[in-house]
Amino acid sequence: MKKYFLAATALLYITSSQQAAAAGFQLKEQSSSLQGHAFAGASAKADDLSTMFFNPAGLTRLEEGNQFSLTTSYILPSATFETSSATSVVPGLVTPAQNDGGDAGVGALVPAFYGAVDLGLGPQWRTGIAVNTPFGLSTKYNNGWVGRYAALESELLTINVAPTVAYQVNDTLSLGANVQGQYAEAKLTNAFFDGVGDGNTKLEGDDIAFGWGLGALWEPRSDTRVGLNYRSRIVHTLEGDIRTVNSAGGVVAAGTAGASAGLTTPDILSAGIVHDLDDRWSVMGEVAYTNWSLFDDLTVISDAGVQLQTVDENWDDTLFVSVGAEYKHSEAWTFRGGIAYDQSAVDAEHRTFRIPETDRIWTSLGAGYVVSPTVSLDVNYTYIFAKDARISEDFETAGGAVTGNVSGEFDAHVNIATLGVNVKF
Repeated sequence: MKKYFLAATALLYITSSQQAAAAGFQLKEQSSSLQGHAFAGASAKADDLSTMFFNPAGLTRLEEGNQFSLTTSYILPSATFETSSATSVVPGLVTPAQNDGGDAGVGALVPAFYGAVDLGLGPQWRTGIAVNTPFGLSTKYNNGWVGRYAALESELLTINVAPTVAYQVNDTLSLGANVQGQYAEAKLTNAFFDGVGDGNTKLEGDDIAFGWGLGALWEPRSDTRVGLNYRSRIVHTLEGDIRTVNSAGGVVAAGTAGASAGLTTPDILSAGIVHDLDDRWSVMGEVAYTNWSLFDDLTVISDAGVQLQTVDENWDDTLFVSVGAEYKHSEAWTFRGGIAYDQSAVDAEHRTFRIPETDRIWTSLGAGYVVSPTVSLDVNYTYIFAKDARISEDFETAGGAVTGNVSGEFDAHVNIATLGVNVKF
């Protein structure tokens, strides 16, 4: 099943890698046009096919016929760490003089594809399919860095395929729904001390699981739209193996086995509003609630039922709040801007080197250009200011025989450039 699922999306995602730009390991970069006003009004805007991700009911506002949309975002994050203290049971194993890991941010392309097909169900119906990467993560530190026993490399990739349907109930109300099939794969590595030097442990696993989504769009007036959208949690059990190599480069037999780890992507409930001030200016707002408290811990269990590793996460639910505006300069040009507050899912007590996240402020600018009656383009830029993140993480190596702590502070920011193309045919 995995082979056929991946074959259907491999062409689009062959160059894709993820670096979370929103809270937790969420990727909001699913629409070029909406990126331009920091996703304000995303649940209500419904003016291109990306509405399938943010509110499937919005499909009813689009013209009938076949069309597709492709969005590509390049996310360039920066996350640098400055050590304040480093201690261990073994003297000198970790010290503040060791390297700080370099820039842990990894640049990545994040694509999103949408297609709508007229199935001849009638003018009140719309159908389509969305292919997205709604969650992702990539952090990578230099070998030998001071926090190597807690984290070296962390990667999470998701591919979500969602057949979507929408129905216009009457002139003011539309409903939409989708079924989501999601592939997830993860890789986690860290160093361990074997009494002589540093070895390396790597966990890899993948899974396919399913979820669903519902949306509603209400137009109480011709100049106002209100949207409500819900995306369900998806429960994964990542199955793979864990491989341990000692400091001499030999595989540790006792540390190599099949293993699994649970991963649940969160429920997301969002509400948005768009109001047209006149025939040129529109203002919009959005609030999104993400159920990150589902992420209590990261536990790795061997196929024999032995608990190999547990990291307490204890994440909190979060809010994303944004406001924006749009100006239609002419029939061809549209300009956008927006700002957002993105609440962190973790506090300083539970922040880890794998996901050193914190509160963020988004600032976005963008423009849309209508090339012809059948082709339009969108280009946007976002800069994300991240609050400095204090971290103090304990670590264990060699089955807990050596323990220690590394503390310090991250300085981080994110640049995002997005290009989108919409085609009708």
